[in-house]
Amino acid sequence: MAKQWQDTPYAQYYTQTEWPDARSDEEIKAAVLKGVETISQQMYGDHVPLDQDTSASFNRWLYFQHLSKDAILQGWYSKLEAQQGTDRTFYVGGATSFELVESIAEYSKNLVKTHFPIIPTGKTIALKTVLKFVLGLFIVSGLAYCAFAPPPLKTDYTYQLGVRDDQGVGREFWDIFQQSDTRAIAPAPCEASSTTADIGPTASIVCRLTAISDANPDDNEIAELASGLYLWRAQTGLFPDVLESDLEQAAFFGRRAAQQGNQFAPGFLASALWSLALVKNDDALGAEAVALFELDTARWPGFHGFIEAQHISAGLNAGESRFGVRYDRSLDSMGHMLAGCLLGKLTPEWMRLPPDMKIHRFVLNALYLITLVNGQKQCYDNDPAPYGLPGTYIVIGDIYLKQGDYIRAAESYSNANLVTSFAQWPFRRLVDDRIGNLAEHEQRFILDSGQFVSNSPLAMIGQSPVYCAMCHGNAGSGQ
Repeated sequence: MAKQWQDTPYAQYYTQTEWPDARSDEEIKAAVLKGVETISQQMYGDHVPLDQDTSASFNRWLYFQHLSKDAILQGWYSKLEAQQGTDRTFYVGGATSFELVESIAEYSKNLVKTHFPIIPTGKTIALKTVLKFVLGLFIVSGLAYCAFAPPPLKTDYTYQLGVRDDQGVGREFWDIFQQSDTRAIAPAPCEASSTTADIGPTASIVCRLTAISDANPDDNEIAELASGLYLWRAQTGLFPDVLESDLEQAAFFGRRAAQQGNQFAPGFLASALWSLALVKNDDALGAEAVALFELDTARWPGFHGFIEAQHISAGLNAGESRFGVRYDRSLDSMGHMLAGCLLGKLTPEWMRLPPDMKIHRFVLNALYLITLVNGQKQCYDNDPAPYGLPGTYIVIGDIYLKQGDYIRAAESYSNANLVTSFAQWPFRRLVDDRIGNLAEHEQRFILDSGQFVSNSPLAMIGQSPVYCAMCHGNAGSGQ
């Protein structure tokens, strides 16, 4: 309970609900008002009945940073303070005190005062002058580059395969994947083998990649590729007899790679669990997937925000909630992706601005410039995903279109034309198809909602057989 100012008649009440909580906003609001009545009666001895019209506003968050009683008793805050400064890293934010600007600012000021000594006045002035000059020069140069330079084609990024891939199976798979050669991943008899010793060099790529990962379970990059392979085969929709087992295999290898610290594997694991939840109608799997999505997007937003947005927007309709997450989360996830790529300086609300040509050019160049600094190369067109940017604009447009926002959908689709790689993009037809048939696509998006994959040519990208190839495919893969 909080009252920001003495002369205001309003007070704020915060409460934590169960997770997941199936109650509606109105039910939770009524419970909060009932609690306020009880507190008022206990404190002042009188009973003032409250109804829904009494409150001025009501907000509900999907998550809120907090600690359990046991964690506090076990000295969580003392451990946090002891950790401050380790590896030249300091932690601030709502978890350090409470989710209020004042308390966060006070803690941050005290942290600076405690850990950073004051430089003598004369040196401070000189140092500030130099820092301001250097920072100003950097900002002006960066802004000029982003505003006027022609967008580059892609970042210089080579995919590194597992060190134990001495048979070249990882590279072979990657070539098959980028060419969308689905014949090479068709189910084969060797997949029923009980031992990897029975799998020779002429066996299918599915069997050989799986066998290498089983023989080298600590090689997280090979496990990552195995997880991606099974997800891709399931997403094609060509092999329905093994769809569920493919998703289970994707989850198994995704978990193996994630346990070894692979950066991308948690996204594959969450994708497999979400997809299994849709196929099996399993709320527990869905809740686990959502929890992983939120954790992964916070840690590595450049990749996982993109993955999370596609799954949530395909699995839900606008305004709908399932597995403890709402459709609106898909736009927030894309916002987190861009925020993570641009050094965390953008907020999810940026996604709600209509992306026009000026913003597009600035963002393209800013993304390229930042990837050279922070290494987030998955944020730009690169060798593993040569058409990541036009694919991203299609995904953003699909999210807007499914919620009926035709204007922003068309603007986002049109921005794909501005990417340097658009002329070579095998799926460039998607832009005209969508802009010319907005209503038909919206209707199909809504009808397909909740399905794992759809074979309709009007399908949402997150449910389309070309879901992977759209960004990763090479020339010819989209024909």
